[in-house]
Amino acid sequence: MSDMLNNKRLHILLLAKWYPNDNDPQLGVFIQKHAKAIAEYCNVSVLFITSSDLLFNDKFIVKSDKKKYLSTTIIYFKQSSSNLYIIKKIVNIIRYIKSVFKGYKIICEQKSKPDLVHSNVLLRTGIIALFIYFFNNIPYIITEHWSGFINSEFENKNFLYKYLTKLVVKKSKAVTVVSKQLRDAMIVKGLKNQYYVIPNVIEVENYKIKKDNNTVIILTVADLVDKTKNISGIIKAIYEVKNKYPDIEYHIIGDGIDKDNLKKLAKDLNLYNKTVFFHGRQPNEYVLNFMQKIDFFVLNSNLETFSVVTAEALANGKPVVATRCGGPEAFVNDKTGILVEPKNQKQLEDAILYMIKHYKNYNPQYLSDSIKKDYNSKIIGKKFFDIYLKIRRADKL
Repeated sequence: MSDMLNNKRLHILLLAKWYPNDNDPQLGVFIQKHAKAIAEYCNVSVLFITSSDLLFNDKFIVKSDKKKYLSTTIIYFKQSSSNLYIIKKIVNIIRYIKSVFKGYKIICEQKSKPDLVHSNVLLRTGIIALFIYFFNNIPYIITEHWSGFINSEFENKNFLYKYLTKLVVKKSKAVTVVSKQLRDAMIVKGLKNQYYVIPNVIEVENYKIKKDNNTVIILTVADLVDKTKNISGIIKAIYEVKNKYPDIEYHIIGDGIDKDNLKKLAKDLNLYNKTVFFHGRQPNEYVLNFMQKIDFFVLNSNLETFSVVTAEALANGKPVVATRCGGPEAFVNDKTGILVEPKNQKQLEDAILYMIKHYKNYNPQYLSDSIKKDYNSKIIGKKFFDIYLKIRRADKL
């Protein structure tokens, strides 16, 4: 679709703080899906920069993936080997900045200067967008996913970080967020701007109903950070539930700092590789394929700004048990699953027990359709495109 002002597709530079890469294929998959959705309406150039411990002789490696309307440039820079924290920090910052200039130059030479910059997840991408705005007069918008604005993480940042965040938000032409809760939290923190709630894209495949057998298969997909995801609570609930329903399997896809502790818990409860199975970090395609094999999905987070994987489970015709943690409330209801309070172990156990008995009563087509109508790529891409056009028109006045 074209820019109504000059009859050409807009060129959007999408700066990503998180993006799938060789180090972590799951990182920022939701940003990648936004990029694909926007590419249905605009030419999109993604720039993602990350450090790597795998570089030896080269200080920088550039990897590009060029498609008709979506091009991705990922630059890996070598981590400083200094043992002094301050030296290591300075060297890494310098290499990051060099990567920014390198990537921006590559994108401008391959296509053209962007018509608009789209910063995804503050703060560093916002600072880059602000510099491009000051020196090239290219407007920018921000999309935020970070839960740190909802909990105390942003408040605990230093004065300079908070000042720069407010400046970056103030100078942007618009801010989009994935939930109303995140919008309200950012406004309360003094981050004033025009806000739009645009949810994540949910990929909807032709779902399959799991063949009947005696084993009920349950899934969680999450970063294994227990203070936010509370996977240990699910493992403990599975231990209690197994006493009544021995033919269950609980599968965990993901990795993180608490992986070893969670495996130890499963071993201590005599569940490891018998009832509880760890798959490690896997790409999104693996997750979507595995969802075809499950009976229902469980999310036990203390805080979420959206929860893509919960919506993906519904899109694949699977009912869910989820916490009222800020994101799932937008699409989980009595017809699609069960909502429980965060950190309420009894409610979680009761909900899993109920779902084991009743998951077959949920209509898979209804579950899938409930997501398709609001979260498909064409709808999400069009919402971003409309914001771009509004900004372009305002700049022409």
